[in-house]
Amino acid sequence: MALSVSFIFNMQNLLQNRENAVAILSSRLEGRFSGLVLLLEYKHYNTLDMLRTDIAAWEQWLGSIFESHRHFPLLTYFRSTESGDSWITCLGCILDLCNILQTCTVGYQFGESEFFHRIGAKLAQTLCYYLRLPLMHNEQMTEAEFLRGYEMMLNAGLHLKERQEAWAAFSKRRADYANQILALSRYFAVQPPGWV
Repeated sequence: MALSVSFIFNMQNLLQNRENAVAILSSRLEGRFSGLVLLLEYKHYNTLDMLRTDIAAWEQWLGSIFESHRHFPLLTYFRSTESGDSWITCLGCILDLCNILQTCTVGYQFGESEFFHRIGAKLAQTLCYYLRLPLMHNEQMTEAEFLRGYEMMLNAGLHLKERQEAWAAFSKRRADYANQILALSRYFAVQPPGWV
């Protein structure tokens, strides 16, 4: 009886820790989960200097999910409390944000973004492998879609690399996680992260 009760409380604690970051990100984005939108919000509110600290905190958050959800796979099936929110959507959103910083912007190539990319892509790949999810390789972002976001960043006053250079690097890096995030979104019936 004691083991059962302690297990339930442990699961509840792990879920609460997972959902804290989801709630914060959802409030910042007002439900518009997109790495591009998140970056534009940082720019709009003049908080770009917080990026390194926030990404480092998200890496810690993701590390705890990596360990807890591998040891207790049942946790992956517990949904977020708010309709439309999901830690998988948040993961894809932050991965896109880190990808933009590393491949498109000038002056924001943080080591924290690289570290988050590594653990985030690995988690998405690991979950897809364990769940044996099929990947749809024909649903990658198009260059036209990317350029719409590129123009939005330019209009916001961000310093960017040359268009073709940025697209080549962004699309190559996005291949590490995008199909996996889409497959997980389908499997768990959650909204995948958007773009523009």
